Amino acid sequence: MELEAGPELFTRSNENVYTNLIGVAARGSSSVSLPGLRTRQVLSQIPTPVRLRVQRSIIMYAVVVIVVVVVVIVVVVVVVVVVVVVVVVVVVAAAAAAAAAAAAVVVVVAAAVVLMKKTRLLLPVESSNL
Repeated sequence: MELEAGPELFTRSNENVYTNLIGVAARGSSSVSLPGLRTRQVLSQIPTPVRLRVQRSIIMYAVVVIVVVVVVIVVVVVVVVVVVVVVVVVVVAAAAAAAAAAAAVVVVVAAAVVLMKKTRLLLPVESSNL
């Protein structure tokens, strides 16, 4: 049974048929699945409002896909930047903590030396009696 590509073929219930036909035409194929008809012949029989509606829906799908891809890229970039900032902050904090610990060790050692000199636990080498 052959399909006759008349206006009755392109009804609202057959929207996927002409969506596929417009998609085939957009890809540049020379024929479609309807026997004996070329893409241009089929497209010429699709009413203009229907063709425009299908083209708008295709464009909307493309826009949605582009927006989703852009949002995903932005989210990935933001996550990478946040991770880098957190790593830098942790490294700087660790370096500051290490510097503070080293300074504390120096202060404690200096205080111990001063205290030992005052209590004569640490005598100069030249004044020791052996």
